[in-house]
Amino acid sequence: MEAKNTLAVTAARMFIVWMEPDGWDEATIVSEKAKSPSGGNADPNSSGQSVSNGGGGDGGSTENGLAGKGVARQAETGSTLSTEEAVGFFLRRNPDFLAGFLDENPDMLLKIRPPEAPKSDGVVDLRHVMLERLRDEVTRLKEQQRGIISASRANLTIQNRVHSAALHLLDADSFQRLIDTIANDLPAMLDLDMAALIIERSGNDSEPHVDAPGVRVVPPDFIDNRLEGQEILLQSEIGGDEHLYGDSGKQVRSQALIRLTVSSQTPPCLLALGSSEPDMFQDGMRTDLTAFLARIMERCIRLWLDLPE
Repeated sequence: MEAKNTLAVTAARMFIVWMEPDGWDEATIVSEKAKSPSGGNADPNSSGQSVSNGGGGDGGSTENGLAGKGVARQAETGSTLSTEEAVGFFLRRNPDFLAGFLDENPDMLLKIRPPEAPKSDGVVDLRHVMLERLRDEVTRLKEQQRGIISASRANLTIQNRVHSAALHLLDADSFQRLIDTIANDLPAMLDLDMAALIIERSGNDSEPHVDAPGVRVVPPDFIDNRLEGQEILLQSEIGGDEHLYGDSGKQVRSQALIRLTVSSQTPPCLLALGSSEPDMFQDGMRTDLTAFLARIMERCIRLWLDLPE
């Protein structure tokens, strides 16, 4: 461990020498050592040291070149700076470096240990408060960034699923195949548990016999009552509704209800999408993709039944 630390310190000093080759004359080093808190006492591990590379290869030639240049500079001046002196010298020569570095690498604030507050009466040190505030801000921004990225990925996934479902609806080669796609394929493609086409019967007609899974016939005004005057209704934390999904509807805990306007000659219709997850659909979620899927479904039904708009 001591050997690694010595090597790191030597490399840091040589890096400073390499970055400022023209400014390291004897007078400059003596001046910098006089400015340092150490009072000019050089690091005992730094005098006369060089970096050697026992591994060979191309990397070794580069390191040996840097080491040779650093040792040559030390030999010319006859003096070396300690790590603290070298860092202080570099920062004085580059006063804007630290501000720019922290602007480009704000996460480094989380790794910096703040200086100790002075322990004298009547003195209030705000450095710790300011640094902790900066750390909290960096943490908050990082969490916000991760949330935005996660939401963007989730939205892209949902968009791809809806587009795939729309293509499957358009690919149906018969009306029966379209109904099968709604009842059986849509739940799998949209990562849901239930999907059903709800048709409202006329007031004077007896309930017709419907032998098609995924199609439900409901009493008059049922759809208007369920939608509560809206075109799309998102509900979470609910109990299942057998009127919408049949006996399997008991497992539904959240749902999206979308009004379908197929034709002026058809009764009111509804697309019901159900999930066993209580928060899959929530009030306030965007509904543009759901509305897009409903418009595709309206056109497909109208096309296969040869109905006007």
